[in-house]
Amino acid sequence: MIDISIDMLSVGNADAQIVWLKDHNNNHFVILIDGGKKSDGETVINHLEHHIKPHVGYAAPDLIICTHHDQDHIGGLTALVEKYRTAIGEVWINNPADHISHHSYQLLKESFRIKSAQTQYKVILESIKNVEDFISVVDRIGIERKPALHGRESQNGIIKILGPTKEFYDLLLPGMDGIEKYVSAEAQYIYNSYLAPMIINEAAETSSPCPVVDQENDTSATNNSSVILEINAQEGKRFLFTGDAGVKAFEDVAERYSLSNIYWLDVPHHGARRNLSSELIDTMRPTYALISAKGGSDTKHPRKALVFCLRKHGAKVYSTSKSGSLRHKFGDFPERNGYSTAEEVFKS
Repeated sequence: MIDISIDMLSVGNADAQIVWLKDHNNNHFVILIDGGKKSDGETVINHLEHHIKPHVGYAAPDLIICTHHDQDHIGGLTALVEKYRTAIGEVWINNPADHISHHSYQLLKESFRIKSAQTQYKVILESIKNVEDFISVVDRIGIERKPALHGRESQNGIIKILGPTKEFYDLLLPGMDGIEKYVSAEAQYIYNSYLAPMIINEAAETSSPCPVVDQENDTSATNNSSVILEINAQEGKRFLFTGDAGVKAFEDVAERYSLSNIYWLDVPHHGARRNLSSELIDTMRPTYALISAKGGSDTKHPRKALVFCLRKHGAKVYSTSKSGSLRHKFGDFPERNGYSTAEEVFKS
């Protein structure tokens, strides 16, 4: 068994998680899963410097994993690699440009650029630029970079990518004849998720949450390209990290792996309703479900119906929107000043 400490940092509707593994010989392995938005880079660095380095002896992650290229996941990583440079062990990331023809990729960027006066198109264009800039910096510095696809493992299989496969990833990207459709679908999803007004039936959100969750289980192709990562540090306890993965991505993984009895779940896409189904939740039945989200006036992240559906299936649900940065640990790790027991979200 390996001791494990997971920090889900409070970065609003973004993702940045630090996993610290330690074996019985006191060997350490530090993983950074996503880096939040560009403005979150310093938050991640400060956490590594103040909470990891004093106990491990170094701050640079042994492994950086970027789940996908949305700006709220990749944005802060450039600051990390610029600071720690070759002290970083390796980077796992998928580059959309490796899975589409050069001409199609340029056409894709141009399509978003032309329409970028509209917020949803601008957000996606910035995400594409972020992945290009980040990979350019990684390669310039000389950090080892590997695709984050099914079969990639580390630490003798303790860390394992369950999805996507190369075949599934390729299916998500457009060919030349499908670029306009792809562009429109991605932009519409951004609008629906963040910009569109929404009427919520508060009673149904709590009394019949699972049917609300099942109303629409659609997400964008970019979100479905997210890395789904499993860490098996403790015997019989599975820790699942999901980025912004949606139902289709989980169904693809389920063709190769059982997704039942997950101990610790990183709830995808900041607790949005569209990314999980009640059937998936019933299969996973996580003991703990953690959400990185802004909350407050943003009633979609986390979505109350999703939280109550998870709770109905036995999960204890926590969110950074309620408790700030969250820490979950197994084993001998130092206590931290200023940390207290987290409170479950939407639970009076």
